[in-house]
Amino acid sequence: MRFTCIKNLDAGLGIGVKVGDIIDFKQRGKEYVANDFVVGQIIIDEYFKEGIIMKSNDELEALTEKWGAARKITVNSNIPAQVIKFGEEMGELFIAETKDEIIDAIGEMTVVLVMIANLRGISISTCRKINQTLSFVTKHHGHNRLLLLPAAYGQLCVAVSRNDNNSIPEIIANIIDVLEEVAVIGGINLNECWNHAYNEIKDRKGTLFENGVFIKE
Repeated sequence: MRFTCIKNLDAGLGIGVKVGDIIDFKQRGKEYVANDFVVGQIIIDEYFKEGIIMKSNDELEALTEKWGAARKITVNSNIPAQVIKFGEEMGELFIAETKDEIIDAIGEMTVVLVMIANLRGISISTCRKINQTLSFVTKHHGHNRLLLLPAAYGQLCVAVSRNDNNSIPEIIANIIDVLEEVAVIGGINLNECWNHAYNEIKDRKGTLFENGVFIKE
C-alpha cells in the first residue's frame, strides 16, 4: 500500500518522514509496517494519504507557472486583475465550513499568487526567501492569524494601486507566511492545498484573451 506523507512526522518518534515522502506500507492487523518502523491507524490518518503522489513546492511552482503561461494568464492578464481574483478566493476561505473548502481556498490563493509573482517578473520561491530571518507572522505575534491575511492583502492592494512594484515581493512573502499558518490551524499544510489546487486546474483547457475573457475549450 503506497502512501504519501502530507505532514512532517515528529523525529522524536524515531521516524524521519517529511512532506512529499512516499512510503510503501504493509498492513499487519491494525498496524502499518514499513522498513524499520510501525505505525497505527491514527498516525496513518493524520500524516499520510493513500495513493496520492504529493509534489514538492518547487515542482508545483514550475508546473503552475507552465499552466499559467499555457492558458495565457501570465501573458494577457495583469497584476490588478489577479489581485482582485485573490480577494475573491480569500473570501471563499472566510466562509469555508469544511476542511475540503479550506483546502480549496488556500490552494486557489496560492495559484493566484504564482500568477501575480510571474506578472511581476519573479517567482514564489524568490519571494519566500525574503522572510527567512523573521516571518511576517512572527513579527505580529499575538495577533489573530486569520485576520493577518486581509491585513497583508490590504498591503498588496495599496502597493498595486500606487504602482509600487518594489514592495510586491515582500508582500507576497507575507501572504505565504500567513497562508502556511492558517493551513496549520486547519489541520493541513500549504503543500497539501497547493497539490490539490494543481490537480484541479491541470486539466482545465482554455485561453485568457487580451480583453480579459477566459474562453474554455
